[in-house]
Amino acid sequence: MEELNLKKIQVRNNAIITTAEKYFTDEELKELDGKITLEHDKATGILFKDTAHAKNLPKLVQQVVNIGPMVRDIKVGDWVFLNPLHYLNRHLINQRNSIQQDIADSTGNSLKEEFNEMDYDFPVIKLDGVEHLMLFDRDVEYIILEANEGSREYKSNRNDE
Repeated sequence: MEELNLKKIQVRNNAIITTAEKYFTDEELKELDGKITLEHDKATGILFKDTAHAKNLPKLVQQVVNIGPMVRDIKVGDWVFLNPLHYLNRHLINQRNSIQQDIADSTGNSLKEEFNEMDYDFPVIKLDGVEHLMLFDRDVEYIILEANEGSREYKSNRNDE
């Protein structure tokens, strides 16, 4: 069965589609493979322990390429800062069952669940062979009107601001 190659779509309701720029390109990951990196995103506190952890993590600043009819305030072409918490997956290492918790509660001890790994699972859609993020307007923390990141400039094309 052949793969469906989407060229152009119209999203529904409050959905938005953004670019899917990643922290590392495939070439950078090949150079870093096997090495431990300590890249720290100051805005989110995300720490990359190794290349596998950072492989599919998109940057939190993306450009909007499509919006649904119910989206207000966000326009195509806007640069937005994403809130990744809706897509955070926590993996437990020490999950307690209810009997263990009842025993701990009766003795006054606290059994805490401990997380050993966290990753993000952003929904991705391919349009004309290029990956994009398929999100909702609630996933946008704010619209960037003007900013820079090193030598890169982000500027809104809004005329009303």
